[in-house]
Amino acid sequence: MKMKKISLFIMLCILGIFLVACGNTSEEGTDEKEKQEKTTEGDTTEESNTDGWVENITVLTGSEAGVYFPLGVAMAEIISEHVDGVTATGISSGASVVNANELSDGQAEFALVQNDIAFYAHEGSQMFEEVVDGFSGAFTIYPETIQIVTLADSSIETVKDLVGKRVAVGDVGSGTEANANQILAAHDITYDDINEEWMDFGDASTNLQDGNIDAAFVTAGTPTGSIQELAASADIKIVSINEDKIDQIIDEYPLLHQSRIR
Repeated sequence: MKMKKISLFIMLCILGIFLVACGNTSEEGTDEKEKQEKTTEGDTTEESNTDGWVENITVLTGSEAGVYFPLGVAMAEIISEHVDGVTATGISSGASVVNANELSDGQAEFALVQNDIAFYAHEGSQMFEEVVDGFSGAFTIYPETIQIVTLADSSIETVKDLVGKRVAVGDVGSGTEANANQILAAHDITYDDINEEWMDFGDASTNLQDGNIDAAFVTAGTPTGSIQELAASADIKIVSINEDKIDQIIDEYPLLHQSRIR
């Protein structure tokens, strides 16, 4: 494997977030009073103690080739094992933007989401035309790195070289696509200037190797499994981002941070 050493990348963290039920305070007070009365009457059965619990929980993850999927599936297994009367299932999805929308719509109880995407959702900014809420952050899991990957013999050295090329920008509605748009925009590049392809990490890796695309954006924890698999069978390199552009991007999107990968 031959990998070009690039000193500058943009790093961002993700949050595991959970759905917070929003209800009328007076109704909640009435419900609580009724539960207390039932307890007073001697109703202490297990069914009473778990009344109102969601028994079947959905955990939204990401593509099966990314980090979100195995992590979300493992989290679901832990919930199922340690929470009585609850069965959790981790399912693949389009990742962060899709997850935020579906979580808000009540289609799931937990989801893995980049923290910048969760912030934009609550603000109703960037890729969200209106406020998308109904969820809160539970905990930070790990930092993710925005990587632009191409084959080692490619003529692509900088982001500007992506013009006219076939570029995988991530799944539709993924955090990867959002980050790809941010980086492209900082270089005055739009989808009109490239041949964009929407695909997950696994498909992007396969298509890079087969010569169907020229480069791919990947936002994931490092090391990233799909990139490692690609590097095992082909020489690859990481496309650099100039430091002045990194400063510009961080200034506009302060949830992003500079990092180094060697």
